Amino acid sequence: MKMSIKRIGIFVLMAALLYQDTLTRLTGLSFLNYLDEVFILMLFGTGLLRSRGKIPRFVVRLLLLTALFFGIGIVCCLVFSEYRPRDLMMAGLLSIKFFLVVAAVLLHKPSVSCIRMMQDAVKALGAFGFVCGVVNFVTPTLWTRLFSFTWIETKAGIHNVMGLFIHPGQFGWFMLFVGILYYAQYKTGRKRRDLVFAAAYAAMAMLSLKAKVILGVGFVLLADWFLVDHRKIYLTKYVGPVVGLVAMVTVFGSFIYEKISKYILGTATEVTARYVLLNRSFQIAADYFPVGVGFGKFGSWYARIRYSEYYYKYDCTTVYGLQPEDPRFATDTFWPAVLGETGVIGLLVYLILLGTMGVRLLKTARANWAGAFAKSTALFGFLTLIQSLAESMGEAAFNSSPQNIFLGAAVGLGLCMGVYRKKYSADGGCHNV
Repeated sequence: MKMSIKRIGIFVLMAALLYQDTLTRLTGLSFLNYLDEVFILMLFGTGLLRSRGKIPRFVVRLLLLTALFFGIGIVCCLVFSEYRPRDLMMAGLLSIKFFLVVAAVLLHKPSVSCIRMMQDAVKALGAFGFVCGVVNFVTPTLWTRLFSFTWIETKAGIHNVMGLFIHPGQFGWFMLFVGILYYAQYKTGRKRRDLVFAAAYAAMAMLSLKAKVILGVGFVLLADWFLVDHRKIYLTKYVGPVVGLVAMVTVFGSFIYEKISKYILGTATEVTARYVLLNRSFQIAADYFPVGVGFGKFGSWYARIRYSEYYYKYDCTTVYGLQPEDPRFATDTFWPAVLGETGVIGLLVYLILLGTMGVRLLKTARANWAGAFAKSTALFGFLTLIQSLAESMGEAAFNSSPQNIFLGAAVGLGLCMGVYRKKYSADGGCHNV
């Protein structure tokens, strides 16, 4: 009975965090927007209390690097920019939420049974989202009438799917997230059923018609083949995946190239907000080398709602989606915000943080000592990190809710497998805590 209540509690909490934006739209209760911040601070605080000062060296290293990144953004704003103390602290917290979740999970080091309950909850929420996606795809007009926050967008004769999320990108991200969980379990358990589910969720994710999601599928497969398997790719052995990649490039190649030209290369006739933010972030990095202009001042949420003075200084105010009266696309980026707000030094610290976690996850996923449970959990964390790197090309994937919480939890649980090797080395047979 105790375990059943715990399982239900985990599911309800994860569902609330996953559909936080949707619940806010449906109920009109604005305080729900802060659900993720409250949860993260409580999770991190209780993790520190639970550790009783006994923090593993790896976690200490992550926290020190996080504190360094946080300090850079704060000091840069104090020195170079106008600021409100509350906004500055909130903008700084927003920038490190992902790392706080990772550290909190490591401090809590959940039991195997708890981790499996969380994975089961992800699968259950995935099944619900999948069904919603199918209904959305089959009856798009009816769906938009039922849920006024959804919309229809057609590309190449195909309309997008967004389920009950407030944006197709969120739907695509979560479907691929669930697909990666099944794929990681397939790699260690070799159950064909898991591979079928992984392929189905990846296909549903691509129906979001978002380039970052489609790129995410390719990034995940390539990272698994070349980095995890760490061997040459023989066509005869990987004919299925290779054919799948070729088909994906054939179908979506021109669409992806169009997005890259439009948002990154700036070779399209239309000047987009993403390209301008990317271009201006390099200018800021050069002008304020080796630092930036501080948290909440460029490409981030608080730079949008408190319209940053640097948008005037760097001639962003006339670009569609960046105008003072309607800066709706001012947060459609990620790396320009890191570079613009914390400079070259901040960018290097951020990349070191991600690299440190990625290398540790990869080593555990490939380790001989690790059992199937530890390997699949570490592989899931590693591949979701790769997925988010692809997502970050067109979204603040490491800062946005609900991505940052689910990604942080996946990465944190994967890191637990290596940091607490003795606890998780058995194939699901380790003791509970």
